[in-house]
Amino acid sequence: MIDMIDINGIQKQYIRFFVIILVIFIIYRLFSDFVKKQIIVKGVSNRNIYFGQTINLKDKTPHSYSDGFVVGFNTINRQGGVHNKYINLLVYDDEYKIKKAVENAKLLVQYQNVLGLVGIWGTATAINIINHVVQDQVVPIIAPSSGTNTLYDSYDRRIILTRNSYKNEINTIVKHAGSNGRLNMGVIYQDDEYGIGCFSDLTDCILANKYKIEIVASGSYERNSRFFYKGFKNFFGIEPYDFDKFKGLHKFDEMDCVLLICAAFQKNKLIEYFKYIKPSLYVYTLSPSGEISSSSLSKLVNLENIYYTDVLPDVKSTYPKAYKKIQEEIEEYNKIIKNKKNKVIFNNYLFEGWLASKMIVKALKEVDSKNINRDTFIDSFYKIQDFQVEDYKLGPYIYDKNNVGTKSIYLYKYNSKKNNYTMIKKYKSEY
Repeated sequence: MIDMIDINGIQKQYIRFFVIILVIFIIYRLFSDFVKKQIIVKGVSNRNIYFGQTINLKDKTPHSYSDGFVVGFNTINRQGGVHNKYINLLVYDDEYKIKKAVENAKLLVQYQNVLGLVGIWGTATAINIINHVVQDQVVPIIAPSSGTNTLYDSYDRRIILTRNSYKNEINTIVKHAGSNGRLNMGVIYQDDEYGIGCFSDLTDCILANKYKIEIVASGSYERNSRFFYKGFKNFFGIEPYDFDKFKGLHKFDEMDCVLLICAAFQKNKLIEYFKYIKPSLYVYTLSPSGEISSSSLSKLVNLENIYYTDVLPDVKSTYPKAYKKIQEEIEEYNKIIKNKKNKVIFNNYLFEGWLASKMIVKALKEVDSKNINRDTFIDSFYKIQDFQVEDYKLGPYIYDKNNVGTKSIYLYKYNSKKNNYTMIKKYKSEY
């Protein structure tokens, strides 16, 4: 006997199945909307103001720069914030990788809708974020840590610069090398916007100066690389550890100084290569690569005549009030940090970030509490013009004319006996 098919039962099963799917879909949409609301925060809310930062947190130099912002914001938040709003800094690690930095910036600008981007680290990073994320949008970019001519050659009201340009740093090096009779220069640089741009700046500065400096050798290496054999081989045609082959090598024999256009984590190894092979070389580096410690270099290396340029002087002696203030704020901040490894200590990079945080706070106070947005925030910098942080001054920021906060360059020399750098001269900007 053939069983009859229960049409009604099948229809009921289909209806039940459809209802379950519909319920699941509705729950998913509701949950999805809830998640989006949690992820997409407003740049300004009733109780909070959000800024964003993409930076290399695995390198202590940019990490210190980021810490400076955090210390400054922590101080104002302990006092109740600005307009009864707490300042929050959303920080994402980009590992000094351009692609990751761009992705971080998109998240911050397009989804988390931060009021502005602060303390972007690196030339290639800044350029790519501006070109591929910010574009024509009104997005404040405050205190990017880059001295590239792309930021300095033309005025852009959205970009508030707190440091001097690489070209002025390089001009300082050219003047110092030339005045000390160092006229045969080697240059090694990373093959990105930072390195290539600085190499171009160097040729401009040499042509404009009275000293007849010649670039007798040059070579580049891959950005973010910790393996310099390829760059060093391009430079000399031999491997860096084939020391015996350097004897009688014409280009190395005539070289009396070298400019290293590199990142902080690459600096020590490059100095070691050059000073080991030719101890008498004058070695120059720029502010992005930071200071060095002799403990991280080979004991066989001659540590004399190692120089670097900075956009800040010896803060403790030059700006004692600002130095005292930041030390007090560092002490207060460290009280809330339980892990000793995460406690911060003073250095010039932290000071730069801290100065920028003070500017941001002062600019926010200038804005009407009921009308805080990206446009009004940018305009407040040009209304205030001069930013006085204790005994340190930034500015004037003048609408349609100037968005650069400082105009001096300082040259430091490494003191091997004291294991620190000493500021030896202040130079005025020419560019």
